[in-house]
Amino acid sequence: MRPTQSPLSFTQNKGQVVDSEGKQRNDVLFTAQNQGVSMYFRANALSYVFPQVETRNGELAITALYRTDVEFVGANPAPEVVSEKMTPNRSTFYLGYAL
Repeated sequence: MRPTQSPLSFTQNKGQVVDSEGKQRNDVLFTAQNQGVSMYFRANALSYVFPQVETRNGELAITALYRTDVEFVGANPAPEVVSEKMTPNRSTFYLGYAL
């Protein structure tokens, strides 16, 4: 059985990315998600966040999050980021902290 292949699309961070304490993460340039794994792209690093999912009372629940950081040592600290092939999709984010 082959794993499901879905195209990876990226969302530009325009202030909607916050950390676990609710603080804005302006160092995150783009995010992406695939098969439950969240990815956070920074100028010289990439973070993967993996959820631990368990069944509780017959429903799936995220019980923990695990993060792996990959730092690109020696990479250009200010790379040129180019957006290509923009999709017609739009996302709207409710920012509770902006009230």
